[in-house]
Amino acid sequence: MPFKYDIPLADRFGQLVNNEFAADVFFEVGSSQRLMYGHRSILSVGSPVFNAQLNGDFVEARNNSRQHPIVVTDVEEDVFLQILRYIYSANATVNHRNAVELYYASQKYLLIDLRCICENFFNSSLWKENVVTVFNANRKHEFPIVNDCCLEIICDNPLRFLSGENLTSLLEKSLEMIVGSVKINCSEDHLLDAVSEWGKFHKTKSTYQLRHLILSQKQRSLKCKKLLNFDGYCTINNPDICLNIKTDRKIAIYGFGVYVGSPDLEGYEVEISVNAQVINQMLYRPFSSYLTKTENQRHTSLTKSVIKDELYIQEIIFEKLTVSSEEQCLIIGFMKVNAFPTAPMFCLRQFKPYNLPKGVNLTVKDITCNYYSCVAYVLYNVL
Repeated sequence: MPFKYDIPLADRFGQLVNNEFAADVFFEVGSSQRLMYGHRSILSVGSPVFNAQLNGDFVEARNNSRQHPIVVTDVEEDVFLQILRYIYSANATVNHRNAVELYYASQKYLLIDLRCICENFFNSSLWKENVVTVFNANRKHEFPIVNDCCLEIICDNPLRFLSGENLTSLLEKSLEMIVGSVKINCSEDHLLDAVSEWGKFHKTKSTYQLRHLILSQKQRSLKCKKLLNFDGYCTINNPDICLNIKTDRKIAIYGFGVYVGSPDLEGYEVEISVNAQVINQMLYRPFSSYLTKTENQRHTSLTKSVIKDELYIQEIIFEKLTVSSEEQCLIIGFMKVNAFPTAPMFCLRQFKPYNLPKGVNLTVKDITCNYYSCVAYVLYNVL
């Protein structure tokens, strides 16, 4: 068999991975029982488990594995191939499709460095496009590090994952762990709506336990921070929301709270519509035109709340918006008191946030250029 010789040592040994040439160890691997090849000396110095299995007091050490291949049922062939690659050449491909199973196999064969590579993947290479796949894959093993890393991403921006294909692809146990999280950046209503939509797709599944889990969680809170606004109260008819956030450091915006109380009404319904987007400052346009821009991400939320008290704060949460130093976040909203369109509503005289993070600048004014603010707080995190 021809080999390459003028290549690095690891690559030279890599040519022997799953190669029948001079093989003296044979495996039947995975559900397909695929025949795979190994070399006793390399496997023995590469893994203490293989060393014991091939040279100790085990049946594999006594039998001729060509006639009686070593059966591996708990590792599939693609993952076992990566195990062999790592033993032979200290190289393995870790991605969102195999990371959980490779993590399991690295522990089975006591490959400490490969285990660390997998842990680094969980800590630094999970992102919004692959986290659901990894999270679902972990239902087989329930490794705490995998659950913690996945839930950290999902619960930071749950509205992205609790809708569409991300939602319907979640396994029931995965959804249970999300909606049962103590810290998550969404409301109880968001979670109940997500469970309802998931149940419509998985028609044979009952959602009773999931709904009970959501309603019984009394310690739930947001993962993000509140930037509180303080100033004197006043009233204004038909208040609008116009929030402009500029920053010299990277931040995330998750939503805000607005005052929707009225001194003249005791029970009524307020309809709030919000549009939020991040734009590059070099592409900035006035509010009259920015709503028509299509190249920037938009998030829209419609919330109805029945107000029973004189003063009430309605929390509006949308998908996480990340704002960098060359961008700004523009949030525009409208409030309408159904059946009482001219009723005065509470607001603050100015927007004076308490303990504003260094490098972050927020300005608020309504569409008519008044500086009254119905924004009670902004939900954010510094990244």
